[in-house]
Amino acid sequence: MSLLHRPARTLFYFCVILLSVAFLAVPSANATLIWDSDITTLDDGVQEGPGDWNTTNYNWWDDASSVNTTWDSGAAQFGYDVGDGAGDTVTVDAGGVSATGLTFLRQYTLQGGPITLTGTAPEIAMPDGAVSGTAATINSDISTTGDLVLRGAYATPSASYSKIILGGSNTYNSLTVTDGALCDAASSLALDGSAGVAVDEGSSLRFLVDGTFTQNFSIGGYGFGTGNSLHTSRAALMFTGETGAVDLSGNIELTADASLATGGASNTVSGIISGDYKLTKTSTGTLKLTNQNTFTGALEIYRDSVELDSSAGPALQGDVNFASYSSNSVYLNLLQDGQLSTSSVLHFTGYRGYVNLNGNDQAVGGLDCDVSPSTAKKAFIDASSGTCTLTINTASGTEYTYAGALRNNGGILAVLKKGTGTQNITGGSSSSYVDFSGGLTVENGTLYPKLRSCADRLVDSKGLTFIFRPKSSLHFD
Repeated sequence: MSLLHRPARTLFYFCVILLSVAFLAVPSANATLIWDSDITTLDDGVQEGPGDWNTTNYNWWDDASSVNTTWDSGAAQFGYDVGDGAGDTVTVDAGGVSATGLTFLRQYTLQGGPITLTGTAPEIAMPDGAVSGTAATINSDISTTGDLVLRGAYATPSASYSKIILGGSNTYNSLTVTDGALCDAASSLALDGSAGVAVDEGSSLRFLVDGTFTQNFSIGGYGFGTGNSLHTSRAALMFTGETGAVDLSGNIELTADASLATGGASNTVSGIISGDYKLTKTSTGTLKLTNQNTFTGALEIYRDSVELDSSAGPALQGDVNFASYSSNSVYLNLLQDGQLSTSSVLHFTGYRGYVNLNGNDQAVGGLDCDVSPSTAKKAFIDASSGTCTLTINTASGTEYTYAGALRNNGGILAVLKKGTGTQNITGGSSSSYVDFSGGLTVENGTLYPKLRSCADRLVDSKGLTFIFRPKSSLHFD
């Protein structure tokens, strides 16, 4: 008997079975599909490993329906859970694929054809709970007309921190690194040169290649992880190129107190840094600022050196904090006249700080190092080369104490006291502390050598000329 001639009840049950099977074989609508390297044994869960990403292979697992399916241009997840398995390389079809977002729970590398991310704000995410030390490397070109978001969720930075590595040529409307993400720019075209980049508090962007980056940045915070505790191995922007020859020629806006980390060589910011916040320089190497920056917070030098070389006007508007940690010395090198605002105060709060004038004239708002030079905290201001004048321009009603050195040290240093405020000098008896020969001029306010040994050293200095103007005083006890 044919099926059409069977009783109606039999036909009904047969149709129910067919519909049930068809339902189980259809993936859930808009579900996140999980990469499954095994395309020979279907519907048996996720197998981590390499493979080809195209629109024909059944190597995507729909966890909601427990079936394998082909790619449907939705959200892709690499890594089923956070168990064992390091992941591998997935090769994207040469014609490219589309997705609404990418999530990595384990280590995978995407290579080959391009990936188009759709939507207004597509995400590449490494959520909380991903395998520690996971590196999501995307060497495929990424393109989107939306605002690309790199999202992480890491509370504690460590040697095995996880990261998103961009190695292709990428285009987007804007890029945001947020929620504790650490992003590595591993190619010169990893960052779209015409689009802005925002690095939110608790996140980091690291440059692994040399070159000039033209995009504008907005940064806030001290790097990946939560909170604002300073850490020498992380920062909002980190320079670790092959030779460290990285130049940020776009502008940088500080949206909160923020940090830059150099990578053991010389790195340059030739754009303008703006904002009402503090900028901290961390890690080894030299940070060179070559424009007239407008940020009003202090520059804090936590490790190694900063060079100021602006032809447009003062490179810094705020104070300078020499905040070296442990037994490390930090340096501020001035390569042209007038690199600091005349109201900038130099605060020596760390182990040891040096200002090398290099023969350039500089006015400051005061010298602040109220510590005996016999302690670990020391300050040195040197002419270094040539002949130059240090002008101490203390404002009315202000008083600063400087327990550091004023030295020729290879050049000839002159000191000019201006401003109606008071500058105390308490350098010790050692000749290396008060050792300048270019003359001392007190034009306004009070210059007060508070220690007798310091006063004696000033008076006994050979070749030191004293000049006093009306309404000025050199005060000795």
